[in-house]
Amino acid sequence: MDSKDQPIADAVVVAIPDAEHRKRRDLFRKTSTDQHGRFVLQGLRPGEYSALAFDELDEDYRDPEVLKPYEDRAITVRVEKGEHKGLVLKLIAIE
Repeated sequence: MDSKDQPIADAVVVAIPDAEHRKRRDLFRKTSTDQHGRFVLQGLRPGEYSALAFDELDEDYRDPEVLKPYEDRAITVRVEKGEHKGLVLKLIAIE
C-alpha cells in the first residue's frame, strides 16, 4: 500500500530471515506485486521473517547494509509449515 493506502503494482517484496539465520542466503525470498498489489512469497521455510515492500530495489537485498536503514519499517511474521498468511505492507520509496 502507498501513503494513501492504495495498492501498488510491481512493488518489490522481500522476506528476510531472523538475525540468527541471515547468513543463509537460501532463506531470503523476493517477489513483485501483481496489478492489484497482491503478492505470494513461495518456498519460505518455517521460521521468523521480516517483510518489506519497496518501489524499486536494484541492490542485493541479502546484503545487511542495503536493508539496514529500512528494518524499523518491516513487518515481522512467523511462518509455520503449510501455513498461508496475509500481510499488508507499506511501500518504502528508495531515494
